[in-house]
Amino acid sequence: MPGFPYGPSSEKTWCPSLTLLSQVSSDRSPYDLGRRVLLDEVPRSMVGGDLYWFWKPYELYAMVDYVYGAKAWEDGDGFATILNLLETFANIGYLVGTHVYETRAALLVGYTGATATLAKTLLYSLNQYFCNGCDIRHNTAFNLFAYWIFPNIMWILFPGFIMWRLGSDMMDSMAAASEKYKVD
Repeated sequence: MPGFPYGPSSEKTWCPSLTLLSQVSSDRSPYDLGRRVLLDEVPRSMVGGDLYWFWKPYELYAMVDYVYGAKAWEDGDGFATILNLLETFANIGYLVGTHVYETRAALLVGYTGATATLAKTLLYSLNQYFCNGCDIRHNTAFNLFAYWIFPNIMWILFPGFIMWRLGSDMMDSMAAASEKYKVD
């Protein structure tokens, strides 16, 4: 659609960092979801399981954060999986709405996905604070910073920037629309 003000050809609203974040999240989340949901009675994706080879790169993260390891599976904790799934749907919706259909709704969907990512990260962090690091306190200071704190800071800063950018664009659009339809 020529002149579409919300797609990749637009300088104003298209947000390359959101496209990148959406792509990274959308690639990571099904991997995480598959690891946690496609489990039978035996955790096939964990150490000793027949599908472990595919999820071996997750081993380090599962050792750093028990939310992604056998402990969460044994406890029946699927909260992280559900939030990752919702985030993935929003991110894919943004990518499709921006790069395939070029719809203005992509702004709202992208904003929602970034909000979900930010909220999920803050909820995880607050949960660890209030449970005295119940899933992460076993780490060395280096591992905690390098593999948990630093990545979570990135999962707060990038979505925060995206929310600011897309929120500003939505507010500008609303202001322009209100001027266009203003009754004298």
